[in-house]
Amino acid sequence: AAWPKAAAPTTTATGRPSAPAGEGAGEPAPPAHLRVAYLDALSHLSPGDPGSAEAEVAALERDALHERGPGAAKQLLAAELDVAAELARHEPDALFALLQLHVGLARTYGAARAAQPQAHTFKLCDELAALTVRAVGKSGRARAAEAMACLAGSSQRVGAQAAAEEQHRIALLLDAENTAALEGLAAGLERTGRYREAEKLLTQLVAKRPGSLEARLRLALTRRRMGDGTDVEALLRACVAPGGPEWIRAVAWQELARLRIDAGNLEAAAAVLREATAALPRDRELAVLRAFVLD
Repeated sequence: AAWPKAAAPTTTATGRPSAPAGEGAGEPAPPAHLRVAYLDALSHLSPGDPGSAEAEVAALERDALHERGPGAAKQLLAAELDVAAELARHEPDALFALLQLHVGLARTYGAARAAQPQAHTFKLCDELAALTVRAVGKSGRARAAEAMACLAGSSQRVGAQAAAEEQHRIALLLDAENTAALEGLAAGLERTGRYREAEKLLTQLVAKRPGSLEARLRLALTRRRMGDGTDVEALLRACVAPGGPEWIRAVAWQELARLRIDAGNLEAAAAVLREATAALPRDRELAVLRAFVLD
């Protein structure tokens, strides 16, 4: 879904309709006590000590979500977005700090396996990213995308893969040039066997980061899995050049040898592995593969 311009009706980052608290669809105003409590928690926010505000907001959210029964999550979200909307009107640049605060909370909740607060924070960050772009305009897209890519990375690390994928896609909707989102989304697609889409993203990533040997290696491996040999030899040869990370060089050497093994050319595979073991004499897997080919 396309992102709205500043004057367009409110939508979330993924394009879902979203009326401000107390407006449209007959929604009541958020509970005043939650709004006041959230403002109080945010009063602890300062550049030198973001942890204090995070702790206060976390305490508020956990209490609101766990002790106030059905509808608590909806009420809490409405209260927080109501405060954010007011902030957008008076100090829009401060929305970046608010978004970063909740990205940090998502990381904290994920590490603690606190599923309900984490799910709430995912929804809130989606809404905050959209609000930030509407309030700040085009100049805010890249910064909001960075925050969403950071959130997605945190989600991946705690195993929330579906959420991470959505967050990476939101980041790319905000800023198609965000290489962290390209890399992260491609990794998720590779992990789940969706190689065709992953290949497209990795091709973009290599174009944007020509010096990234890992991106070249992943593109080569993905094309191999697809049965597509386009530029695979050249990509792998770039990865084995001296000076790169040893693990990347080792995997690339293995794949160069396997290309020849798969083609039934064991002599050529042995020649590649002779080069490989000379370049990386301490790599056990290359030595084993060479012994297999020579046997």
